[in-house]
Amino acid sequence: METDSFVEVHWQVEPLILGREIAVALMSEFEFDSFVDSEEGVLCYMRSENFDEQALRVIEAESPEGINWSFTWKEIPNQNWNAEWESNFEPVDVIGKLQIRAPFHAVDSSFELDIVVAPKMAFGTGHHETTWLISKALIEHPPIGLKTLDMGCGTGVLAILARMLGAEKTMAIDIDPWSVENTNENMGLNNIEGMEVRLGGAEAIGDDKFDLILANINRNILLQDMKAYAAAMMPSATIIFSGFFVSDREAIEREASTCGLHFVLADNKGDWAMLKFQLPK
Repeated sequence: METDSFVEVHWQVEPLILGREIAVALMSEFEFDSFVDSEEGVLCYMRSENFDEQALRVIEAESPEGINWSFTWKEIPNQNWNAEWESNFEPVDVIGKLQIRAPFHAVDSSFELDIVVAPKMAFGTGHHETTWLISKALIEHPPIGLKTLDMGCGTGVLAILARMLGAEKTMAIDIDPWSVENTNENMGLNNIEGMEVRLGGAEAIGDDKFDLILANINRNILLQDMKAYAAAMMPSATIIFSGFFVSDREAIEREASTCGLHFVLADNKGDWAMLKFQLPK
């Protein structure tokens, strides 16, 4: 396969909602970083050089109890990606206050907040429940004057929202070069300044400290890197975790406790969870 191309994997699942959620969680572990719901399941996108059909066939053969699924895939040349995305992208409504839309969608003045996103293979358009949950949390408790980190930023939508809501010196970090490029582009589309974007994992945080950390990453990475996140928190800082199922809550809370974090609140959308913790003074 050419490296300048992408793969679209279409999972057809039954039952639809639960099967779709499980498929997204599993595909997040396989370097897929963009997901769009379909009528039959979910479309998953990744760069061609990372695609391993045989590994997915193993997943297909070991479907969870009560789930019927199968997948098909096709290669998409780089120049056709925008057309593929535009055919599937619809604006996102977050509690009637925020609209996340593509550049080709019209502005809807009924929303207080408007974010324009051009994903380009980066995860985080707002369609996924976990991005929606953290967006909701930010709107309900605006991070005014808080130095904020968006860990695993994807499109940068959460960092951009935090900055719009008054966050100070926001930083966005992702291991994917596409996400770094895309976040910088989306900053420009939304006229956002005062944001720094870094390529890397938890090590990219360096010696910086934050009042608020947003970590919308899969369960395994959260458990692996939570100590590094906690070390980057100011006294009384808040951290918001998402990217995992409600059934994973106990494991996340247990690790958070070992890091000295105190539980604040929980929220969920379907089977996806969000947990908020605070570091004591």
